[in-house]
Amino acid sequence: MTVVTLAASAVLILEFAMATIGNLAGLTASVARFRDLSGYTLTRPAMLGIGMLDAAGLTGVIAGFWYPAAGVAGAALLGVFALAVLVLQYRNGTRSVREFFAYALFLVCAVLVVVGRATG
Repeated sequence: MTVVTLAASAVLILEFAMATIGNLAGLTASVARFRDLSGYTLTRPAMLGIGMLDAAGLTGVIAGFWYPAAGVAGAALLGVFALAVLVLQYRNGTRSVREFFAYALFLVCAVLVVVGRATG
């Protein structure tokens, strides 16, 4: 396991732990952030669903330290989520590099973890 894989895993763990807590708790900041990013206001059950998917991906990335296949699956799930948010941002009319940076970083980290765990 390389330092790059460890750093990318840490970024995913830190970001998606906060997102998981916010989505599962239904915090208004999480709802507002998703609305600002995507242009959609999700219902409470949809936010719970996203929170559970975030939790599943997060669990996989953490388990990947011991079981590389779990890390690949978890990072892939979080990568798909980051890509979906990027697509929603683009469809919402966001064109600023600064606005795309966060989820582009999460997508790159997810790819790095998938490659690092799959080849490690």
